[in-house]
Amino acid sequence: MTMVNFHDLAESKNQMLHIASITTGISVKFPAFVERFTDSFNVTWGTENSFGRIDPVKPYQSTLRRIQVAITVLAPSLEKGEENLTQYSRLIQMLYPVYSEPLGKGNSLGRTIKAPPILRVKMMNYIQSAAGDEGLLGCISGLDFSPDFNLGHFIQPDGTIIPKKFSLSFNFAPQHDTEIGFGEDGNFLSSTFPYGRDQPSSIEVNNDPGSEDAAADTQKALNGG
Repeated sequence: MTMVNFHDLAESKNQMLHIASITTGISVKFPAFVERFTDSFNVTWGTENSFGRIDPVKPYQSTLRRIQVAITVLAPSLEKGEENLTQYSRLIQMLYPVYSEPLGKGNSLGRTIKAPPILRVKMMNYIQSAAGDEGLLGCISGLDFSPDFNLGHFIQPDGTIIPKKFSLSFNFAPQHDTEIGFGEDGNFLSSTFPYGRDQPSSIEVNNDPGSEDAAADTQKALNGG
């Protein structure tokens, strides 16, 4: 399979990495030829020491999600290479904020930040909003570009080099725009979170004789011990 066929196939199967700026509406996309994908969840607990308790109370604070992605971007032709590099350059620009018009007159360049570089990222069902089949809101905290010098470059007459292959990798901190967790009925509020697999809308009732004790333990934990 040629690289051209891979690109066309990825687009036809919706296997693309889409990144869009919330503030400007600018967007880029790349075939999702994934090298690495890591989705980490870190639960943060506080610590409260109470007189007479051996162990501290651990109040829940937050569940933080961090995503790491690395994809390979291929160019079978100079034209496709220029397109890929333009798309990547635009992605770099999307990591900067939106500024106001110059505050002063004449040669003054003073500006204020009007909007931060908040993005939406969509990559198949691995990165998507819990509220639907759109991009996941969040912040890119690190972006890396690694051209493959072994495979080489297209060289233009003016000496500009265009990579035939490069790796694009970034760290992404989601800012979920819907509640993530359970309702009082015991059902998860976003049944397709996180990877688009719908979960049953009802839960099984535990008829075990010890279920009342388990419920009491749960309520105790919710009340901080």
